[in-house]
Amino acid sequence: MLNYGQEGAQRLDRGAAGRLFEGPRADAPLDLPTAAAVARVVARAGQAVVLSDLVAPRLAETPSLARYKAWVGTPDAYVDPARFPIGPQQLPREPWSQRPVAGLESLSLEEAAEIEKAGYVYLFGYSPWVESYRNVVEVCRGPFRAAVYHIGHLHLERGSRLLVVGEPSVLVVDEIVFEPGSSLVTTTVCRAFWGRVERQG
Repeated sequence: MLNYGQEGAQRLDRGAAGRLFEGPRADAPLDLPTAAAVARVVARAGQAVVLSDLVAPRLAETPSLARYKAWVGTPDAYVDPARFPIGPQQLPREPWSQRPVAGLESLSLEEAAEIEKAGYVYLFGYSPWVESYRNVVEVCRGPFRAAVYHIGHLHLERGSRLLVVGEPSVLVVDEIVFEPGSSLVTTTVCRAFWGRVERQG
């Protein structure tokens, strides 16, 4: 199972985007499996709390790399291929040969490394660059899993820190309130779809 989750801590301070990819609530993928929204979640003042300790996510799984990109990745429309900050060493050296493979065990170490590069670029960069790798990434590294949180009202009180950890995650939040000094911190890949955002102070 592919896990591009360990990207290092990324911080969203009162709604200011770090590496967390944000979008409007209306842009949440229509095929995203979500449970009924939890009505209200509050991170208490001055406390650090893990989101999954407050609300249980729904685990969603798909064999499709394209669908997984829609869930947790960066949309191609937001990536300028001419300016995307990626060096040649981060791309596979050449397109995939299209030879059929049964799984990772049938690959050389070099091929496995190239597939890892391609999977990362497909999800978080401009996917047409590595489209020839899509099927082999699905065969060798799928299925792909994400923790989905659906929250009606999320309130981060003054000085609180809400932590998103573990599985790559999707936040679908109808309304979020950031009080002064509050922050959302993620140590995993995280894509958030906000409705109304209120930044106090």
